Amino acid sequence: MDKKIALIISSLFHPVFINTLSLGLLLNLHPVMQVVMPANLKWFYISFYFVVSAFIPSLVIYILKWRGSVSSIQLKHSSERRIPFIITSILLLFTYYLFQKINTSSSIQVFILLCTSLVVSMMIINEYTKISIHMTSMGLLCGIIVSFSQYSDIRLFLLVAVVVSGMVASARLFADSHTIKQLGYGFTLGFCYTILFY
Repeated sequence: MDKKIALIISSLFHPVFINTLSLGLLLNLHPVMQVVMPANLKWFYISFYFVVSAFIPSLVIYILKWRGSVSSIQLKHSSERRIPFIITSILLLFTYYLFQKINTSSSIQVFILLCTSLVVSMMIINEYTKISIHMTSMGLLCGIIVSFSQYSDIRLFLLVAVVVSGMVASARLFADSHTIKQLGYGFTLGFCYTILFY
């Protein structure tokens, strides 16, 4: 695989998009929210989550790059990931607190706690070895699909998610961003945490 193609795949299936997609799937696979929650409320939660977990952290990374605090927006070095991890976990905890106050569905609150736990765990693991954030997100996505398999026919969703996971893992490997172990650690962390939470 060419490095340019690998970078395109990495960008298309970036964690900021995959994590938001995971919440969208949760809202549409959950048996209660499928029926009870109106579409405009679903879009509110998806949009709010995207701003908190993707837009603001991405903005922080661009500011860090502009100030010269990180060498690349791809955060290739473990040490460059600390500040984005800390800011993201704080924002997610704030979101959890806010969603509790407005009596959001417990399944959405669990999702926010799950994502917070993943970020904190990656932050701790990052101090010892680099872990693939991309594959952690893919593990989260696959975990959400499997967790709600008893309520919906998820075979097509799961097939697509597994194929995309393989593509992303290959892309990260060919881009020299991670080792096979780091990719495996990421996917396992995301998948196992999701199964445990749901």
